[in-house]
Amino acid sequence: MRYLAKRVERICDELYRLRIVQRMEWTERGPVRATLEIERKVNRSVICQKIHFYAACPRIDFETTVDWKEHRRLYPSWAQPPAYFMR
Repeated sequence: MRYLAKRVERICDELYRLRIVQRMEWTERGPVRATLEIERKVNRSVICQKIHFYAACPRIDFETTVDWKEHRRLYPSWAQPPAYFMR
């Protein structure tokens, strides 16, 4: 039980670090599509996320690029930060 509590605590710490934004800017502002680019840093790795908003339809696309530089450490795919973290 103690091991599980430590592991959950470590995962929560990692998710909290994802909230810290290094850079956020609008990289595209056209009549059809607007793109918001968000860059986060976790330890030595960089996570870049482009969020595409479309004018004509209620669609939002997420494009995520990870430059992983950690050794013997995995990033869980389920740890995608929720949209409210970007506020």
